[in-house]
Amino acid sequence: MLKLLDTPQFINETLDKTTIKSIPLLKTINNLGMITSQSQEGEIYKGDFGIVKERAFLEGFMEIEHSKRFVEWMNTNGEFICFIVHVLPKNYKYTCVPRITVTVQGKDTNELEGVTRLCTCVERSEFEFEKVNYAKLDPKTKVNQVVCIDSVYGRCAELFLYKSIIEGLEKC
Repeated sequence: MLKLLDTPQFINETLDKTTIKSIPLLKTINNLGMITSQSQEGEIYKGDFGIVKERAFLEGFMEIEHSKRFVEWMNTNGEFICFIVHVLPKNYKYTCVPRITVTVQGKDTNELEGVTRLCTCVERSEFEFEKVNYAKLDPKTKVNQVVCIDSVYGRCAELFLYKSIIEGLEKC
């Protein structure tokens, strides 16, 4: 994963160019034991359907015991929402999945045109796909998927969330 962050291919294919400035911090987070799989920088800007407000978030994979200590530390030492994604059995038929909103877009809060939410659970096949294809981990590796979300919209991940994640990884 660390080598991937250095490649021109990663930089050229990264849809969100704001992530590029965070590569040094993402490398540090990967080195400390959270193999990152996706993120959002936490910006506010004008979009096609009005103002877009993002919460910074980072998703990744961690060794099981380390992830438990880390999530506990993050939830008691800051303004962040952090959880271990629950993995559902293969072909599990679920009708209601708890989600946390990370992006809203619209003219005002009563007229939202676009909303992005992160799931708190995932089916086993999707978990395995992300572990192997996004995080580049061996399929046999035992890990938890961890999500950390800033509670404040528009707060820069580079300045707040990522620094807190680094502190938590160092202490756990």
